[in-house]
Amino acid sequence: DFSERWSYGISVDVGATTLRLASWRPGEIRVHPELSMPAYVAFTNAGKVLFGHEAKSQTRNAFNVGNLLMSLQGVGDEPRGPQVVHVSCGGEEREFFVAELLGLLLWRLRESVEQLLGLEHPLEALALSVPAMFGLATRRVLEEAAPL
Repeated sequence: DFSERWSYGISVDVGATTLRLASWRPGEIRVHPELSMPAYVAFTNAGKVLFGHEAKSQTRNAFNVGNLLMSLQGVGDEPRGPQVVHVSCGGEEREFFVAELLGLLLWRLRESVEQLLGLEHPLEALALSVPAMFGLATRRVLEEAAPL
């Protein structure tokens, strides 16, 4: 019985372009549409890391397009998606594994739900669901990202 093992957790529906969130506690499951976010991470020239809607807004910034990770479809599936992403953050060239960037997105979601629910302790469990179209390599990248 999971209710004896975990007191609460979150479920993330990982779509190709959007992450959706639900939380669960024993006897209660809540969907949080207000926490849904585009699957985007962006790095600004000022050294700031942007997530979700803020990051997606960078698609209109022609000077920052190279510092944007978007759409999870094909991530990790060679040759369609790179395993390593090169970005400029605050004028410094940086290299990230795709799993690190996805881990940042999941961390931001976790942080948001902990604030929304007013949790006193960090979340104890995470469940990821992905579309059938995601290949095995993409699923492996997500598995690597989850514990980060």
